[in-house]
Amino acid sequence: MKKMLCLFLVIACVVGLVGCAASGDVSDTTPTVAVDNVNKTPVTNPTDASSVPDENPIVAYESHVVYANWTDNKSIYANSLTPDSQYPVYTFRSKNDMNKFRNMFASILTFHKFDEVVETCDDTFFEDYAVVLTYVTAGSGSVRYSVSNVIFNNNSLDITLSVTHPEIGTCDMAGWFVMIFVPNTVLEKCTTYNVFIGDGNLKKNF
Repeated sequence: MKKMLCLFLVIACVVGLVGCAASGDVSDTTPTVAVDNVNKTPVTNPTDASSVPDENPIVAYESHVVYANWTDNKSIYANSLTPDSQYPVYTFRSKNDMNKFRNMFASILTFHKFDEVVETCDDTFFEDYAVVLTYVTAGSGSVRYSVSNVIFNNNSLDITLSVTHPEIGTCDMAGWFVMIFVPNTVLEKCTTYNVFIGDGNLKKNF
């Protein structure tokens, strides 16, 4: 009789535990990972930072690398903020600035993807943000550029680009616009632009 009672109690406990587990809340704790689908460029949402604190040189940014075609026309360098550099740099603080740039080079470069990126850059956007653009080229359209980081330090904006070279690529000259959205407070203080390639080796000091 005692054995039967013990067996009954064990069964009752097991049934009770199963019932508690079934009634408990089950939550999915798997983190959501945001993926940037614009040439897989690392993106930090610019809305996260409306200013650039002196103690934190890392700039919140959003970047886009878009095809622009290749040109050896020297005007894109001569009219930039860095006329003697390998990488011409332009800054846009208004829609009008972007339109002037587009009109200046519409006959020698392709702006289809450029137009798609800046479509949302209206007057409201420029109240808080600005656009920094540089033009890069390669001997193959299979090469891929991306932005690794943007740092503002001692009035200098340092942009690090990564370059991926495929094992087998096309034999065509190509060019891209590297477009970076940053808080406009960065440009208010910036006097120098530096572009780094790959692991941070200085390619050209502007």
